[in-house]
Amino acid sequence: MIKFFKPKILTIGRMPTTASPEILLAPAPTHQKPRTQSLQLSASFCKNDTTQKPVSWCTEINELEIFFADVQLQKQSVKLNQCCTITNVLLFIETHFTTIKANDGKKSFIPFLHRLQELKQLLSIN
Repeated sequence: MIKFFKPKILTIGRMPTTASPEILLAPAPTHQKPRTQSLQLSASFCKNDTTQKPVSWCTEINELEIFFADVQLQKQSVKLNQCCTITNVLLFIETHFTTIKANDGKKSFIPFLHRLQELKQLLSIN
């Protein structure tokens, strides 16, 4: 049962304001257990799908290692894109190779691989 109460008028200074009505929404007590519904999700909806194995980046890593072993590295800074400027190219290459080898195939580390591929593309143009 829902009970409504008459709003009260509060006076602050000269301006009267109305208080919001208080509504009693508490349901009557029952001794029945609430029903629960089971939720079934399709496998494609689940984010943590363990059936997919990470794809190895071995071929891409080997191609990049061969390229960077033969290329003459610049000592000046390189602007990779509008967001990334490399100040120490040798350190950049070493740390990115270490990261992608340690996390081979993991989706969250793809940007490290992509940055090395971008640098390869940039250096091969020059």
